[in-house]
Amino acid sequence: MQLTSLRDFRLYLPNPGFSNPPWGGAGFKVLILRLSPFADVQRSTPHLFLYREVRAAMPDAFIDMAFLPSEHDALALEGAGLPLALGTQSHAPIKDFSLVLISNSWLLEQVNLPFLLARSGVPLWSSERGEEWPPLVLGGSNVSAAHALVAASGDSFADAFFFGEGEGSVGRIARLWRDGGGGPRRERLAAIAAEVPGFWPAGDLARAARKAVADVGRVAAPLTADASDAAAPVLPGPEAATARLPITFGCPCLCSFCFEGHDRAPFREIPADQILLSARSLKLATGADTLEIESFNFNTHAEIDTLLLGLHRLFHRVNMMSQRVDILARTAGLLDLEIAADKTSFTLGVEGISGAMRRYLHKSLEDGEIRQVLEALHGRRIREIKLFFILTGREGDADLEEFAGLVKWLRQTRERSEAAPRVVFSFGFLVRMPATPLRHDPPVLDEQAWRQPAGRVKSICETHGFEFRLALPWADYVATQALALGSHDLHELVVRLAGFGCVSDRGLGPEATRAVAEWIDQHRDGLEAEKPLGARFGFPFLETDATRKRLYSQYEAARDGRDAGYCRHGLPGTEACATCTGCTRVPRRATAITPGMAPAARRLHELMERKHHLRPVLARARLPRESAGLGCSWAGPWLLRAVLAAHPEQTDNVLSIEEAWVHEVLPDDVPWFGETIVAITAWDVPLLVSALDAPGSTVGPLVSAPAAAAQAGITARVTLPHAEFPDPGSRLAEALRDMHAPVTVLRDGKRTRFVPSEKSLKKKLLTKGTCERTGEGHRLELVLGGKPFLGEWLASFSGPQAVRRALVEFSR
Repeated sequence: MQLTSLRDFRLYLPNPGFSNPPWGGAGFKVLILRLSPFADVQRSTPHLFLYREVRAAMPDAFIDMAFLPSEHDALALEGAGLPLALGTQSHAPIKDFSLVLISNSWLLEQVNLPFLLARSGVPLWSSERGEEWPPLVLGGSNVSAAHALVAASGDSFADAFFFGEGEGSVGRIARLWRDGGGGPRRERLAAIAAEVPGFWPAGDLARAARKAVADVGRVAAPLTADASDAAAPVLPGPEAATARLPITFGCPCLCSFCFEGHDRAPFREIPADQILLSARSLKLATGADTLEIESFNFNTHAEIDTLLLGLHRLFHRVNMMSQRVDILARTAGLLDLEIAADKTSFTLGVEGISGAMRRYLHKSLEDGEIRQVLEALHGRRIREIKLFFILTGREGDADLEEFAGLVKWLRQTRERSEAAPRVVFSFGFLVRMPATPLRHDPPVLDEQAWRQPAGRVKSICETHGFEFRLALPWADYVATQALALGSHDLHELVVRLAGFGCVSDRGLGPEATRAVAEWIDQHRDGLEAEKPLGARFGFPFLETDATRKRLYSQYEAARDGRDAGYCRHGLPGTEACATCTGCTRVPRRATAITPGMAPAARRLHELMERKHHLRPVLARARLPRESAGLGCSWAGPWLLRAVLAAHPEQTDNVLSIEEAWVHEVLPDDVPWFGETIVAITAWDVPLLVSALDAPGSTVGPLVSAPAAAAQAGITARVTLPHAEFPDPGSRLAEALRDMHAPVTVLRDGKRTRFVPSEKSLKKKLLTKGTCERTGEGHRLELVLGGKPFLGEWLASFSGPQAVRRALVEFSR
């Protein structure tokens, strides 16, 4: 199916990075479905991970992606009578694929699955879908909490679930489905379950399943063998030049509230040498100039000093996100190492507003450590500190007074600082999640009960001059809590919510909010009660009796304000934890990563000083026709990937390629291709020149003039549809006159010539040009003078929707 109207939308344009065979000739077709809009998930990696897994296992498959459409795209799709779940590359619906892989990342996002199915002509329930439908397999970081998608009978909106870590398993599932013959779908899914740990076919909650745990030793193996194995399409958007790489699995700390820490246990590190090999391969495959380190807390990795040195040699920028405050406090030299690595924004999870609340949350963090780190940060010239807290509903006056004391002290510290950073206090309400100890704790579902602590902490922060943020509005929080702790009758609520629309970053609408309130009123007794040891939660087959006892024991400790006394293996007592070879308690981690930190910080500082003094060089580059519409931010990584494919020896030398001319000439929405100027940052420019001078190089040679001057005299061939761009010749002449660069207009039938005067040529806008009427619109050939005017003229017609219909080719 082809959809010409969707050429307006960048995500639906043909993207050469998918490396797909022709749709009609593909024997196996896989759709990767995200349940949120692309703009909301472009910083995440599940769709790219799934692509790489399937592509490595099935090089000849047609792999496509679909996202929850934005409001604008949804209107266009529905206006054309098309389903909302539509492949961005094939423009094909779910029914035309062989297999559908769905990623669910957060609780409320589950509502979008029945929403998309209902608006894509897909029967909601697995039992209602005949053999002509492909299996829908759901996984993702929220899958263990996705019990709202399964009825008590075992019937589900998805045909199968995958629990655990998919490294090494996703491609195997796809291959087994392809090779499983033509039997009934349920039998084929059951056969896969017998082969792949973590795979659970819907239909029977009594069926056993266990979470898949990735082998850390093999996680990077497909990436190090061949860069093409790591390749995934560079998707258009601001994040096109950013790649993400995990350095750990799970978390060593097992906080009582943390779903990820318990669900992704056990904690494992990927060895530094393996990460660096994977990072190099990822750069070859993606052309990224920025690497984002993926870890629940990046400073739990014992070789963080080695990693930062190696990754900063390889990438232009390396981003580190959230980290443990206690490790930062207890590890000498770690803060200096991070600052040497250009970290200027610190995201710190304090969680509880007092010592008592942190004990309840099993957060091993003392008040003195918080103050130590904050004081140290105010002694450095950093830009921003984000402090994350959780309101539990248990806060009393003593807790609020302790928090007020901390905030007052921080204000005084700030006043003494020569260059105080911006400080943001971000608060969220505690969601008692399944698979965590606090699932047994009675949730607070009365909004009035939250108002006093929420209002007090807001007042405390703002009184002392700090920014205050609340992560979720009440309606979204209470819906999230209901979905987390409800039972397998939650599907009724999910279907009802889907009927009111999808859930995006704007949250629930008024009808959905009322539906949640009604559902809670009907189930309040069960929801608000303390859950005993024998309580049944969603997906009971994922737990053993030992797991249930450990979680309940940690809950009792949290409830009573005691240390839980368990290491990650569930062994009781600090002595067992201290002697356990796999122990990952925070004090042990701090001790492990201390040696060598100061020398590493010095070496990293020297490396970064050299990097800061690198100056980009300019070069010519040419992008192919199929890149039109994908944007300037897409162009840089695409070109770097092409350069490194032709010259892999440059992988350690070239840090970035960025488009340096067209983004000054055209609005980003205008589709373009052809010649441009790029800025290249490299450690060794002479070594780079040898590669760019190679015959047939996509990038090169270098140019010595500024980008605008280097492109003077370039020809822009502009194709404009008549409906959106009426009479462009006259409009161009008028625009040039208004810019004090008038031209003489000479008409000859369907063709118009523009002849600037000597005075106009000095304005360096237009050297010469023509405009010719075609069957569907106009075609202009304009020789540009170096100063940009093309974008302003195109935007003058009818705004951003019109400019997406233009097409510009730049050539010499």
